[in-house]
Amino acid sequence: MIDLSWLPRRICNAGTDIYELDPLGGLKVSEEGVLERDKFVFQNLINSNIPLAMVLSGGYTQQSYQLIANSISYLLHQCLINS
Repeated sequence: MIDLSWLPRRICNAGTDIYELDPLGGLKVSEEGVLERDKFVFQNLINSNIPLAMVLSGGYTQQSYQLIANSISYLLHQCLINS
């Protein structure tokens, strides 16, 4: 039997296909809204002392890279460096 007790108990897959210009997502969330979603997730995980791993998923626009960069920048500067 393989010991899987080390696996995280919570996983959040937060892609950028919710972005308003994404042709597949259809959720019409603004650039600021995507960042606010990520801030909410990051802060709650950090405040609850839950490890965080960020992976890329869904996002089919030329702007997806910038949405992800915004979130990483926030995570690095506001959550990790200033904490």
